[in-house]
Amino acid sequence: MRQNATLAIVGIGLRGVRQVTDEAHDEIARADRILTIVESPETNEWVATVNPKAEIEAIGMVRWWDEDRLRGWVDDILGAMDGRHTVLVLEGHPGVCVPPTHILLDRARRRGVNARMLPGVSTFDLVCTEAGLDLVSQGCLVMDATEFLDRRMSPQPSCHLVLWQVGVVGDPVQSRAVVSRDGFARLVERLQELYPMDHLASIFEWSSSGLERKASSIGELGAMEVTERTTMIVPALKTREGLGPGREKSRQ
Repeated sequence: MRQNATLAIVGIGLRGVRQVTDEAHDEIARADRILTIVESPETNEWVATVNPKAEIEAIGMVRWWDEDRLRGWVDDILGAMDGRHTVLVLEGHPGVCVPPTHILLDRARRRGVNARMLPGVSTFDLVCTEAGLDLVSQGCLVMDATEFLDRRMSPQPSCHLVLWQVGVVGDPVQSRAVVSRDGFARLVERLQELYPMDHLASIFEWSSSGLERKASSIGELGAMEVTERTTMIVPALKTREGLGPGREKSRQ
């Protein structure tokens, strides 16, 4: 791999190609080699129209906890650069809930590659917008649902809570492939310890057809259907007498 090799990891958003930034478009247009990790065949077709001269290959995403496969995935990408400008294209934001891209970026830089990551619109952006959350004024805790439970987190009730992958809580190998009703029940039980039963939460599902939102009280949350793609938002409790940061709520 020659020292003038360059790498860009770009996100193209979630609504087809309607959320592609000019910066991401320009990187794709000038690439010598383009690797795509996208679900929509139309997206791959769009990439080919933007840069018909590039070498284009659709590749799979490696599971980050499989160290041997991850090492091979990184080596395959970096080993084939040969001094060229390579662009890795992902849907959404390439650095949100995608540990392999951060590992790729770090190892590329360690090998002398001029590498950077460009943001894209993520599921987090969409759900926060749909929920109408102002993250700055009240604060927000964002976590994987399994980590939230394992670490026994106690978020401030005056802050918003966003939980990723609530449908696969407690997956021992983090395969993120099988919905766990037992894990979700444990999560709901923990939330019922922290919030009043009548407090409303929302769950969001993103698919190619768009974003779907369903609301439920904390008390009835356990009956909600969830998948490996479900994101949950528990809005901050409104400030009122007897309840604030660091104060215990009264169970109802």
